[in-house]
Amino acid sequence: MTLSPPPYVLGKHAWASSCGPGDGYGFHTFSVGVFAWVKRATRFGVKRGPIKVRVEGLSSQSEAVYAKAAEVVNELDAGTYTGPKRIRVKP
Repeated sequence: MTLSPPPYVLGKHAWASSCGPGDGYGFHTFSVGVFAWVKRATRFGVKRGPIKVRVEGLSSQSEAVYAKAAEVVNELDAGTYTGPKRIRVKP
């Protein structure tokens, strides 16, 4: 699994991918889910919430997909994201 770098703060957004290019699966395409950190049912910590935006692209262009996901995270944190729920990064 590939996860965006910390901090993992309640209400902030991040991205994660479980079948990325470096995970050894060998797929031609992959996707990254952008989500918000939500409170756990227990008293401590945060967990991943539902996916808000999915960013898709070719495995050979993983850096562009991760960059677009980071851009979406920044816009969601700022409250300015108005784009679609699914984004395809074209070569």
